[in-house]
Amino acid sequence: MGKTDNITLEQYWTEYVLGKNDLMTMLYSQYKLPLLMVAYKYLRCEKSSEDIVADTFEKLIVMSTKDRQQLIETLKINPIAYLSIIVKNKSLDALRKTKNRYRILDSVKQLVTTEVDNEAYVKFLDEG
Repeated sequence: MGKTDNITLEQYWTEYVLGKNDLMTMLYSQYKLPLLMVAYKYLRCEKSSEDIVADTFEKLIVMSTKDRQQLIETLKINPIAYLSIIVKNKSLDALRKTKNRYRILDSVKQLVTTEVDNEAYVKFLDEG
């Protein structure tokens, strides 16, 4: 990815590392589409994909300057790779959470069904 308004993306990332979050709007617009495609590959939901990408940039904004400095070389050389990994991991976490919710709901449904069946059986015995 090349220059934007006579400032290279490498310079934007350098400014980000120095704590300048106001540049995140430009970086977000630069990387949004490819990151949405990564998230959508896993989630198959446009809204969830948008949330994941937004969460990724939120994570970058709240990151400490010290943590940012540890990332500077990665962000200067291949930021899309780093961001894609974050998006992929967040997408997989979202899928796990959804799977766990369904598993819990199925367990509750089974429990309720079993209790209803037991109550009907006890009522049948009491009547008999």
